Amino acid sequence: MTPLRTSVLAIAAIMAVSASACASAASFQVWNVSTGTWSANGTVHLAGPISVTAVSGFSCNADFTMTVVNGSASITNVVLSGASICPAVVTYLPWPATAAAAPYIGPNPPFTGAPTLSPTLWNVTLSAVRLSVPPPFSLNCPNSTPSGGPIVAVLDAATQSGPPVLNRLVFKHSLGPCLVQTRTNTAPNALVANLPIRVVP
Repeated sequence: MTPLRTSVLAIAAIMAVSASACASAASFQVWNVSTGTWSANGTVHLAGPISVTAVSGFSCNADFTMTVVNGSASITNVVLSGASICPAVVTYLPWPATAAAAPYIGPNPPFTGAPTLSPTLWNVTLSAVRLSVPPPFSLNCPNSTPSGGPIVAVLDAATQSGPPVLNRLVFKHSLGPCLVQTRTNTAPNALVANLPIRVVP
């Protein structure tokens, strides 16, 4: 096979994979209060209690800013408050947010202590998550490399079409030495959206 033909076939294969990925990817929409319609562009705050645990742990109040542009979402800002160490935790942003191609079909609640969520449930993966926790913990979660790691979360009310409701997002995921999760002993036991969001398969 000639080098030119090999190159053409390789490019065609890459294009086919890319097209397939685009076809299977789900997108996000945000409720626009002003127009009373769903929009592929907007900003949502997901706020609630989380914890970070290694040998010992600490708890924070978290506010994740999710920015949606043309249906693609990412976490573009994280504010941690509460314990004195919380504001000193360094986050490396953005964290791309990707919705699974199909609804979540696992247990509900997704883990012990999580709230029972309202259908339809959907997995949302936050990618490239990396936290640097200062002394006395001195942790890199998952490590010190720029690539970070994923957090797989569950979003409820993900395909709502009636009167919009505020979503909840829960997660419990290991990042290297750290277990990062929405807290199970502090209401609302989830991050709660300040505007309705939905997933469009």
